[in-house]
Amino acid sequence: MEAALLIECGYGAHVDEMWYVYASEDVRRERLKSNRGYSDEKVSQIMSGQLKEEEFRNHCQVVIDNGRD
Repeated sequence: MEAALLIECGYGAHVDEMWYVYASEDVRRERLKSNRGYSDEKVSQIMSGQLKEEEFRNHCQVVIDNGRD
């Protein structure tokens, strides 16, 4: 199952384990700007509504580093 809000919506009770696909904030910002054409303001707005990295790591059993090419 893949969903943007797994933790926030309580899906943890419905899956065997959760995975966190990690990339640094700088990498995520650059990808959103270059791939989707988002402004700095739009990126900041999106990121301000997301859980912090520590929260993801606390809930997920597997972390995949997706911060490279």
